[in-house]
Amino acid sequence: MMSSGFDPSHSADRQRLPLDKQGPNGHPEEVAQLLTTTDAGTPASDPQVSGAVPPRRAAVELFPRVWVLGLGTVGSILVALLAQAGHRVVGVEDDPATLKRGMARVRHQLHQLGAPVDELGFPTWDRKQLRDQIDFTTRLEWARTADPVIEAVPERLDAKCAVLAHADSMCGPGAVFATNTTGLSVTEIAARSGRMTRAVGIHLADVDRLADSRGTGVVEVVSTPVTENTVTRDMEGLLGSLDLTPVRIPDLPGFVGAALTMGYLNSAARMCAEGYASCADIDTAISLGCGLPVGPLTQADTIGLDVVHDSLTALYQRTGDRMYSPVPPLARMVSAGLTGRKSGQGFHHYPTPDDKDTPDRVGAIRRRTGAALSVCRVGVVGSGVMAAGIAEVCIQSGYPTTLVGRTGTTVFARLDTEAKPGTILATTTSSLSVLDCARATSRPHDVAGVHFFNPAPAMRLLEVVRTPLTTDHVIATIHAWGITLAKHTVECTDRTGFIVNALLLPYLNHAATLLHNRHVTPPVIDTIIACGYGHPLSPFQLLDLIGLDVTLTIQQRLHDTSPESTLPPARCLEKLAAAGHLGRKTSCGFRNYHTPCNPVSTRPQSALSRQPLPPQSPWP
Repeated sequence: MMSSGFDPSHSADRQRLPLDKQGPNGHPEEVAQLLTTTDAGTPASDPQVSGAVPPRRAAVELFPRVWVLGLGTVGSILVALLAQAGHRVVGVEDDPATLKRGMARVRHQLHQLGAPVDELGFPTWDRKQLRDQIDFTTRLEWARTADPVIEAVPERLDAKCAVLAHADSMCGPGAVFATNTTGLSVTEIAARSGRMTRAVGIHLADVDRLADSRGTGVVEVVSTPVTENTVTRDMEGLLGSLDLTPVRIPDLPGFVGAALTMGYLNSAARMCAEGYASCADIDTAISLGCGLPVGPLTQADTIGLDVVHDSLTALYQRTGDRMYSPVPPLARMVSAGLTGRKSGQGFHHYPTPDDKDTPDRVGAIRRRTGAALSVCRVGVVGSGVMAAGIAEVCIQSGYPTTLVGRTGTTVFARLDTEAKPGTILATTTSSLSVLDCARATSRPHDVAGVHFFNPAPAMRLLEVVRTPLTTDHVIATIHAWGITLAKHTVECTDRTGFIVNALLLPYLNHAATLLHNRHVTPPVIDTIIACGYGHPLSPFQLLDLIGLDVTLTIQQRLHDTSPESTLPPARCLEKLAAAGHLGRKTSCGFRNYHTPCNPVSTRPQSALSRQPLPPQSPWP
């Protein structure tokens, strides 16, 4: 046994963290307006509506001593948040070595959350205050006075059930149990722990972002069918006292955040494993094309590939959905100890401060694709907004440009007869086969895909698509030309959706499927993804912005070309598109944009639907 500062003879009269160390109170205005209902599957953090979030001092009085079982990433940040909010906390691990590593994580989280530091940048709140506010032990049998007990051990059903069953034999009958899980059944864990009526599940959205944002974030709260209402409300109050926004969710596989995020991360890992695009290009495409803080593979590395693998395994075992079946390279990387950022290597390499090499992007492209040809003139064929935007970009970059306003399915074949030999023919399709276009010509080796994003002058991303017949110098030329247009080029092979649409559209379709199955409402999904994961636009905002007809067309083609790994289009997408409710362009989609129409939901419109769009909104 090893303990640090823990003495079972000490009572609750120890000094707590001064209240002036608290983080900011309250929630952003848009979140507060979103959280207006208290039914299952809805946010429940407005005290005027549900009474779920008492003042911080009341939460401390209700739960003066909190035990956290497991000091990994989630457990350590919970300990730090609880201590910072004024709670006495006991962190528990199963052996001295693991406990020592857990204590180091807690100190790191305190630093991340803004604990005072010395002149060298080390947290000073790790001696007297740490002893007064946080205790560490390996002795779970000392948990007689614990209330609540929060379990945060690795994502394995038997391990979670065993540790909570042990705690059940030690704690008083009134203690509340909370299990932190991503893909496991809260009801089953509660039943096997022996606390069916006094157990809830919690899931912190994007733990690493939570630390960087000084503790403000979203937490999903899950009850069993027989959990006492007071237990759920008290746990929401505890979480609210940590400046987290609690959102009630049914006991669904993955709840909302993990159900959407884990499938998306696994799809990105599959895309990389099957050689469609490089890790760097996948992450760059999503960051620039969708405006997300990080790409999916960097996000997986940050979460920890072992955590991602365990979560996917739990979700796959629970649902049987191939979307959650971990790609084989993921298991091999975990077995080799390549668990992401924390090990220094995952999908990406994380250099030490001594590594000072700066990547030469242009040089790397040349080494990979060969020498580029010079571009002397650009012709743009088309009559829509995209054609005009591409012509504008080329003119602004100094290229003589001809815009020909033609449409029709035979245009690409006509280009083959009109363009002189050696001219590169590029299609801007976002869902059709580039190879089919190439086969319509007598020069398939000179054909490639060049996917701009709307609005073309503003969006920095350019997807360069290679067919099996495209020559290296054609790809090199397009890369070099894209760089002169001030675009960041990424490369992929010819597949439906290329990179961005192949990852983004199934993710959005999955959100619409959750809505169609009546598991949750649009404001709930939007709150969790936008506020919990830091996405600039939430799923239903993005669907309305892209256009439900465009989404439906691309998603149907994705499903037709890869039915085993992609969900069919959500029924609500089909119904709304058939009714002419296509999103912002018709002033009505999943949200009503000032024009009366039949609403998708009778719940109040959220504040997010009334916020102005960012100037460079992603639009595949």
